Amino acid sequence: MYDALNLIDQEKYEDAKNILLKEEKNITEISKLCTIYNSMLEISSATNNNSDGAKYSELLKKCYTEGSNPYVFLEARVLYFKGNYDKTDRILNKLSKKISNELSEGDRTEIHDFMDKNILSSIYILKASILLINNEPEKVKKEVIYLAEQAYAVKKLADTNTFLAAIYHLYGDTNHSKSLIENSNDKTRQSHAFEAVLKSIKQKIDLVP
Repeated sequence: MYDALNLIDQEKYEDAKNILLKEEKNITEISKLCTIYNSMLEISSATNNNSDGAKYSELLKKCYTEGSNPYVFLEARVLYFKGNYDKTDRILNKLSKKISNELSEGDRTEIHDFMDKNILSSIYILKASILLINNEPEKVKKEVIYLAEQAYAVKKLADTNTFLAAIYHLYGDTNHSKSLIENSNDKTRQSHAFEAVLKSIKQKIDLVP
């Protein structure tokens, strides 16, 4: 498992996938399977493998309570990977409003807040991806940058940092892009992740009919 995670960090996705597929066949413990499903979903997203993305989003739903925020987000991801972008966007809009309302309420645990902010930042990233798939990049520049910045504002994580850096770079703002990578905690890893995310974004755009 750890070998596979290290390979993902190194962008050796095919090698990581082979290890995870072997482990998936032999493991029955649900917590370990959930980790495998999550890693396979990460690989699917990075490589734009829509069939695997839909498959592992569906499998990962088993790891959450039906109707919970993570479960609903994964339902949206299944639809996204299947190319049903309008329905995906409707679910994401509804879920983002629900999470935003819940975050404003009191009596919440830190872990609950952390998980919901992670989902909310992921919603913004997915919405930006849908815009880039459905439109010429220059026509949605303002909206895409806004969504990437919102994702970063909600949760300053490695994923949101690299996505924002990639979006800035895509639209020619290389100074801001470079600054985000240079000032990150793990510059080397962030640089590799940035290249992978930027490549994935460009592939999404190139695949549009």
